[in-house]
Amino acid sequence: MDEFVSFVKMLNKLSTQECVDFTMIISMDKGLLPAEVSEYLI
Repeated sequence: MDEFVSFVKMLNKLSTQECVDFTMIISMDKGLLPAEVSEYLI
């Protein structure tokens, strides 16, 4: 999960809309719900 956390830190440098787009892509790829992924974005 470490690589995922570092990836999220990189996402935090993007705009909010870009983060949302990436979060949806990650969610589908990882089989997670967007809410589960968004916990890492806080």
